[in-house]
Amino acid sequence: MLKLLEQCIKGFLNQFGTNSTTLLDRLSNTTKHYIQTILKVYEQQSGKLYRGTKIAHRIVNIHQPHIRPIVRGKVGNPTEFGPKVNVSIVRSYAFIDQISYEAFNEGQKLEEQIQLYRSRFGFLPHKVLADRIYLNKNNCQY
Repeated sequence: MLKLLEQCIKGFLNQFGTNSTTLLDRLSNTTKHYIQTILKVYEQQSGKLYRGTKIAHRIVNIHQPHIRPIVRGKVGNPTEFGPKVNVSIVRSYAFIDQISYEAFNEGQKLEEQIQLYRSRFGFLPHKVLADRIYLNKNNCQY
């Protein structure tokens, strides 16, 4: 598959030329973006195949190259895609406190979440309801 992609890229560059700015200028911004993404995928995959390089921010979706796989280890759906979000719900209003396309441990963010609540409303919450992941030693002591 990588060889086929390499042939397609070489054919494209031969057709348009690397210095042929007039032809490249005719392409839409979306097409230019796809070309850049495809070149990046090729670079990542060839690095992995030929040099054994680990891919830190592997592109898994050409249409949305910023999306990262998040390994959750759940039965039936071990990998999830899309942003991971920390949300606070207060009186039926949802506040997005953190959003990231990279994996993070939300259990380490409870103190930060409570301080965000305090800065938002001027006082600490009366109750904190959370998933099991928040039940760690540091959070229980806090």
